[in-house]
Amino acid sequence: MAPRGGVVERVYYEVGELVMPGSVVARVVDPAFVRATFYLPNSDFEEATVGAAAHVEADAYPGRTFDAAVRRIGLEAEFTPRNIQTRTDRDRLVYPVEVRIPNEQGMLRPGMPVTVTLGAGS
Repeated sequence: MAPRGGVVERVYYEVGELVMPGSVVARVVDPAFVRATFYLPNSDFEEATVGAAAHVEADAYPGRTFDAAVRRIGLEAEFTPRNIQTRTDRDRLVYPVEVRIPNEQGMLRPGMPVTVTLGAGS
């Protein structure tokens, strides 16, 4: 049983297949809210705070902006270079940032390419 209603996005097993306990059988997404994850460079990290306003533009809807809010900021940098010795090396660090986008009209879909801009004045 799913914790709330949604749309089945993907089914990982077919009828008759053996499924081990605890396995994910299907992926259910809530179309009322979608999320986008992007990577923020170390030099721009101060711009992101949980709850901060963001704006999202989807390639599928040019000129239309969707309001969003920062939901999560990664605690550790990703794509970290092997050795961090100089300022230039530190600038290459990026942190994952996730925004949540209300999607009551169902226009946005998982996997759509988007551009995220942080800040209320965007």
